[in-house]
This record gives sequence, structure tokens and C-alpha cells, in this order.
Amino acid sequence: MVTTRPHAVNWIHMTVPKDRDNVAYFEPLKGLALDEDTRVVLGLVHFDDEEGTKRRIKAAQEATGKRFGVAIECGMGRVPKEHLNGILRTSKEVTEPID
Repeated sequence: MVTTRPHAVNWIHMTVPKDRDNVAYFEPLKGLALDEDTRVVLGLVHFDDEEGTKRRIKAAQEATGKRFGVAIECGMGRVPKEHLNGILRTSKEVTEPID
């Protein structure tokens, strides 16, 4: 997909709907042809849904066997401010630092 491009692609963000926590949904990612420097970021963090977020992460890990970043579904630009702390809390609980 991005192996023939005129500039570096550092990451690709893919939205994951809240109801998609099944392995089959993530299986097409196995065939994704990316440069080794391109990171996949899955937008699978949803407001006040830590358990669902963990299920989506587990399904993606099982399907791909690869490391990936996590983010919220569609960015924070339109997140109601009363949801922000919940999103950040969930993000913190399901992530770990990387090198």
C-alpha cells in the first residue's frame, strides 16, 4: 500500500468501530504491505469503554501478531470536554511506553 510513495509515511491511523472486537475484523491487516518504518495506529479507544478497548486490542493482536499503536477512533478535535478525562484514562490503562 505505501511501499511505492514519494515521501515517508510514518504512521497510518485506522478507525475501529466500538462494536468490532472480533478477530475476523482485523485479519485483513495481516496482508498489509508497509515499510518497516511505517507504524499502524488503530483507533480503537472509545469513551468509558476500557474493557471493550482491551477486547479490541486482544482481537487485533490475535489477528495480526504484530505491534501497533492505539488511539481514539477519530481524533480529539470534536470530543466533548466532559469525555476527555475518560478517554485519556482508558488510553493510559491500555498502553505502555515504547522505544
